[in-house]
Amino acid sequence: MFLMKLRLNTPFQDLAYRFHVTPKTARKTFHIWLQHLSQLAKGLVTFPTQEVARSWLTDKDYGLFPRLRCIIDCSEVVVARPTNLETQQQAWSNYKQRCTLKYLVCVNPLGAVCFVSQAYGGRTSDKQIVLKSGLLDLLVSGDQVLADRGFLLHEEFFAKDVQLITPSSTKRMKQQPQELVCRSRRISSSRIIVERAIGHIKKWRIITDTVPHFLRKDYSNILAVVAGLTNMMQPLVNV
Repeated sequence: MFLMKLRLNTPFQDLAYRFHVTPKTARKTFHIWLQHLSQLAKGLVTFPTQEVARSWLTDKDYGLFPRLRCIIDCSEVVVARPTNLETQQQAWSNYKQRCTLKYLVCVNPLGAVCFVSQAYGGRTSDKQIVLKSGLLDLLVSGDQVLADRGFLLHEEFFAKDVQLITPSSTKRMKQQPQELVCRSRRISSSRIIVERAIGHIKKWRIITDTVPHFLRKDYSNILAVVAGLTNMMQPLVNV
């Protein structure tokens, strides 16, 4: 019942009919398992040590980033419009032009999810999510992190002696040096793996369907469980 809800986002009324229970029991069962498995999922989503992360790096994929620790990106999902005006403002996403929840996903060089943040209102910027998530506390001196150019956190990472690597901005220069263009392409190519990982997470319908009011507070736990289950599937990169 629990896995069916995660994978297909089957309505509780439907689950109740299939498993011969009441809708109330179906919902209660889901929440009980969610609380237990969200704790167990922490053992399936682990941040690699600096030494382990570097042992996975290959010249073919990460030759330009010999000290890479992780690759990060944010995603968001539409949420039912909150009735409270203040909550509604916090959830409003200018990008989606709807109320959403946003979250940070971090993968190791093999593409396994190694960190997932709590869910935040759509108004929260990528920068704020990274700072609030606690990711910086997991990084150590000498690390490199790959991200999209929208992550404007170079100073914050520099303060930790961590290098945030992003594609160069195309706004300031009409024509960039060929070397800079090639480097930006390599960065974009190498960070595709985090987009693929997020794509695997989104195969679970409960992650992509509009989040109803009664599941909003549970969404962070749902993310944690789905991330753990995703890591149990076929890896994106074979060692």
